Amino acid sequence: MRLIFLSTAQNLEQQFSLWVENEKDKIECFEQQSSFKYCLGKSSNKGLAVFDQKGQEIYQLYYFDNWPDEAQDRVYRIRKENKIGFADAITGEIVVDAIYDCAYPFEAGKAKVGIGCETQTDGEHSWWVGGKWTTITRQ
Repeated sequence: MRLIFLSTAQNLEQQFSLWVENEKDKIECFEQQSSFKYCLGKSSNKGLAVFDQKGQEIYQLYYFDNWPDEAQDRVYRIRKENKIGFADAITGEIVVDAIYDCAYPFEAGKAKVGIGCETQTDGEHSWWVGGKWTTITRQ
């Protein structure tokens, strides 16, 4: 597996926002000059995932509207074993374990999350129904 990142990226958030297919702008992840603990790569399932220095997939990026979730309040949603959690946009570290079936992005330090909820779709849009919902904060 070849893990790559943009040579101009200073952190994981920049890796995410500057992701391109242009090989000349990329260098191998975790080269000696790299200070990254995690790196973006293509998931074996589909989409993008975050890998550690051993090349192990740590989590997949959560997709919303056919695009990886954008960071809000310095965190973004992740998917791990079909559950949703949150990771720090700068370091890539998981800050809220992936234990939720549904989760809205953080806003003003809070996020609405649910367990037991399900996704419904009309073919173009999707939404969550049912389950037990609560609000969490980052600590």
